Amino acid sequence: MDFTNAEKERINKLYGTDFENITPEDALLIGRWEAWKATQESEHQAKMKAIEDEAAARVEATRAQHKQAMDNLAELHAMAIARLERLQDGI
Repeated sequence: MDFTNAEKERINKLYGTDFENITPEDALLIGRWEAWKATQESEHQAKMKAIEDEAAARVEATRAQHKQAMDNLAELHAMAIARLERLQDGI
């Protein structure tokens, strides 16, 4: 929903004067403005939720990768120790 510059100026004036001398047309304009703001806020919250969900999924994926990397390192460490022990036993 688009508002003309004149409508925006009127909205600002109405809010700035605490709706002094408001007309029925002004009330309709404010109603449209408030509905638009509510829609914008709802869309913003939905986008923020999607971003938060995606971030949480990425964190979880990173944790899983970290665990796998640590498991791999532990396995390599165990293999290296076993090889070292075999070498020491041969000496």
